[in-house]
Amino acid sequence: MNLNELGSSSGLGDSELGLNGFRIKLALHYYNEGAWYALEHIDGHQWSSTVAPGLKVELSLEAEALGWSYMLSLESDFETQIRLRVELEDETDLFHLIPCIIHGDNNCAQIRPLEFPLLTLERSDDPDCSPFWEFRADRSSHPVSMLCCAGGAVGVSVDPYSEDAEGRLIRNGVFAELPNAFGVSLGYTNEPLTYINHMFGPEDRWDYGPSTYDRAKVMSTRGRIHIERGEGRLAAHQIIRSIYGDMRD
Repeated sequence: MNLNELGSSSGLGDSELGLNGFRIKLALHYYNEGAWYALEHIDGHQWSSTVAPGLKVELSLEAEALGWSYMLSLESDFETQIRLRVELEDETDLFHLIPCIIHGDNNCAQIRPLEFPLLTLERSDDPDCSPFWEFRADRSSHPVSMLCCAGGAVGVSVDPYSEDAEGRLIRNGVFAELPNAFGVSLGYTNEPLTYINHMFGPEDRWDYGPSTYDRAKVMSTRGRIHIERGEGRLAAHQIIRSIYGDMRD
């Protein structure tokens, strides 16, 4: 099933979907030479870029009772990474959740500088404060990024690992972005920095390093877009249980 069958275009590179009263906007972006660029939804499963003609991306969706399953694949003449970005529209009481990493702003007011990644617009001079964070998906207890709201929760999950054409292991990513965007990556970049936790080692400290990443010319992954209406933030529990079941099937 393709986006033409599931939703309507809402501008260059964006497509809208709706289920259980939620409205979400999907977009794909690719990385090249230090910058991110939007992909345009051409037709069906196909996405492309006029400035990168050697890049071919496919996103297929299959409707399920509580969301969609997806397949995301990439063929390119340069090494890159693809972000599947979701915006949750017209909702209130937003709370980002990447299990065990991002829980809202991680109690920003209580956290010392350089102690933990903080999703916030506050303390802009601190390297641990940013309105955008991406991590390796296998660093989370469950490979999903969610946005909770007064009406429930929406999440995007991803297989934490892929392989490129040579069989090289590729680690995929999860990200959160203020105010209302979140998603997953085929490949990954620790952005804006790599968080290094020395708490349980001999150094007993926290640190940050340059961004690390995995990118490739050919790779694919799969996952789900999860929709849970009701219960506010508690709806995230149902998404986590669903992912737990998928990983043990």
